[in-house]
Amino acid sequence: MSSNEILIQKIAREMSLYTPIILLIFGSYGSLCNFITFTSKQLRTSSCAFYFLCTAITELIAFYFGLISRLASDRLGSTLFLTNVAYCKIRSYLVVALPALVTYMILLTTIDRFMSTTNQVRYRSFSQLKVAHRIVPIVIIISMILTSHMLVFYNFFPACTAQPGIYSVVYSVYLFIWTGILPNGFILLFSWLTIRNVIKTKQRVGPTTTKISKQQRHAQRTDSQLIVMMLSQAILSCCLDLIRIALYGYFVLSTDLPKSSYQRSIDGLLLQISIFLLYGNCSKSFYVYTLTSGFFRKIFRYSIEYYFRKILFILHIKQDYDWNSTRFMQSTLNGSTLNYELKTIPDRQIIKR
Repeated sequence: MSSNEILIQKIAREMSLYTPIILLIFGSYGSLCNFITFTSKQLRTSSCAFYFLCTAITELIAFYFGLISRLASDRLGSTLFLTNVAYCKIRSYLVVALPALVTYMILLTTIDRFMSTTNQVRYRSFSQLKVAHRIVPIVIIISMILTSHMLVFYNFFPACTAQPGIYSVVYSVYLFIWTGILPNGFILLFSWLTIRNVIKTKQRVGPTTTKISKQQRHAQRTDSQLIVMMLSQAILSCCLDLIRIALYGYFVLSTDLPKSSYQRSIDGLLLQISIFLLYGNCSKSFYVYTLTSGFFRKIFRYSIEYYFRKILFILHIKQDYDWNSTRFMQSTLNGSTLNYELKTIPDRQIIKR
């Protein structure tokens, strides 16, 4: 075994250990922050924010299931993936279906922004919260059904992998088309159409002296910031996803080919890189939004301060309640009939304390 092969295997082992832990930490924090931000009252009525929220929830489920199960198999000695047929099928199915669903949620976000920026009223009517509430469940059901073939054709051959032969080729094509080229192609298309709509709108309107209300200016700034967030998320997601699909497709297609030990080491490293890209793509959204949008940072800070004040208020009320209850019990034991009422304290007084 050459020194290069030893180094490659060592890098692959270290990636299999530290990558899941790092992504779990950063992904969990980012998903929690996304949930706090997109459920704020400033964004509750926005269809685009609802798609962002659905994306964040799907990302959380995808990387939690995938990373924890892989960490258990690689480092904690779990043998379910190698011995249990049902677990082999279900895990393989969800590891593909959930990240694909994340991609389609991002696609819905780009479509929503395209609809909101078009000059046709009929199309703009689709950019509504009630429409988003109906579309998301339909997309989830369709996406999960179209990936269900893996529950049939995944088994031990002898490891847990796609059935060799024709299905292996069909599965690789499916990965490239359904989870790679098709959604990412549409994401790039609608992103470009959104940019074109924004440019056309600015050229058509031009400089104007018409006074607009403060509420209208706020709505325009919100829409523009949501577009920036959508574009940054969509473009980076496409790049990572297409690279990952290419690596994983190569790994599946070359499974049956004879390989030397050095080639197998290279394949192991490429597989670890594809895993990093897969779950890194599901963990990045909060950091992308934070870096590209001042509006997102402002809403996030507001949400944190709001929940912090709320917690302080609840803790202060509980402290007053316990104190008054103690005083009441002491006065009762002393034969007194004094009554104490619980007094609520405004938010601003809690902040001063």
